[in-house]
Amino acid sequence: MPVYDLAMTPTSPGSLILIGLLTLPVAAQIVPPPQPTPLSTATAFSSIVESPPAAVTPPAAEAPATPAPTFAATRDDGIVPLPHVEKRGTGPIAMVMIPAAGCDWSCFDTFVERNKERYTHYVVNLPGFGGSLPPPSRKVPGEWIDNAAKAVWAYIVENKVEKPVIVGHSLGGHIALKIGLAHSDELRAVVVLDGVPAFPGKEGETQVERVARAGAVRQSLENLTDDQWDAMQLRNASTWIAHPSRASVVGEMLMLHPRVSTLGYLEELLVVDIRHDLPKLKVKTLVIAALAPGLPAEKAPASKNQLTDLFAKATTAKVVFFDNSRHFVHEDQPAAVDAAIENFLKGEEVGDFHGPAPVVPARVKGPPPIPPVLKPGEPGDPVGGSPALPGVPPAGPPK
Repeated sequence: MPVYDLAMTPTSPGSLILIGLLTLPVAAQIVPPPQPTPLSTATAFSSIVESPPAAVTPPAAEAPATPAPTFAATRDDGIVPLPHVEKRGTGPIAMVMIPAAGCDWSCFDTFVERNKERYTHYVVNLPGFGGSLPPPSRKVPGEWIDNAAKAVWAYIVENKVEKPVIVGHSLGGHIALKIGLAHSDELRAVVVLDGVPAFPGKEGETQVERVARAGAVRQSLENLTDDQWDAMQLRNASTWIAHPSRASVVGEMLMLHPRVSTLGYLEELLVVDIRHDLPKLKVKTLVIAALAPGLPAEKAPASKNQLTDLFAKATTAKVVFFDNSRHFVHEDQPAAVDAAIENFLKGEEVGDFHGPAPVVPARVKGPPPIPPVLKPGEPGDPVGGSPALPGVPPAGPPK
């Protein structure tokens, strides 16, 4: 688990690019967009008609078009509901799974397929992803994350999902902790996959400093061109997942989801700190922290201590470290993650994982090309299956 320096901005060479919760360093050379070339003007002339035109009846005035909604609708209880929940598997234990920022439910499809007989999975899309609209603009920091936790719990209650395990990756791990804090007595367990209660490395900042820093990071990422954003997302995925083919699938997912949604959740993750609430966490919790390939746990005391300190107040939490795993630990070390979760739910002891790095084909240097069909369209372009979000095709199940 690397130590992060958020003082750097994406506008300088070799900067850290920050998408999702626990991102890894990515060099991003931002090239200024080319200046537009002045276009020549042309004047169109209509034909001159000698005789006066025949009288015509003026058309009836058309009703003004209703503008497309910008944000998702809020229910009477103040919650923006989950836009979609994918139910898979037939196992005896209910498992609710929450993805990382920029991802939809399909980022868990390999885990679901491996464990479909162990668990009945309820894999959620958060508002703003999978072709859905983001929540309304925030009035206070952390409002989107609070809404996500409430929306997940509302789904659990309304669909009578009994005593579930809440599993969250990255952003989803933070949300899983919030659900655990509010509903410990009604959960079987919480599992956090490379997520934290506060962003590491800046725990000593004041709230004002955290808000200012998060706003600066968001602004710098908003200034990227679409091509720069797309290339960055593909590079991020190749940094977070060892296997190139799976990284490509997740990279396309990150690239296609609306930037406003990804940056909205990211900004909140940089601000929200729930460490002071962790003594209220009464449900047993497993935290699986990924350590970068080639960095064994015994050689990373700063990272281990840093993560352990973040969960120091969570007396029911067990933090374990996985060697040779990137941010998507359930992709890089699937068998070990599956076994750790299964054993933890059985009440057995779970320890650090010291296995080898994933065996993957040699990676080609540089980001893969972006197929034209995957490029987001212009607003108003016809896009099948996503009428609520013109021009942004939803990321479907990986092929």
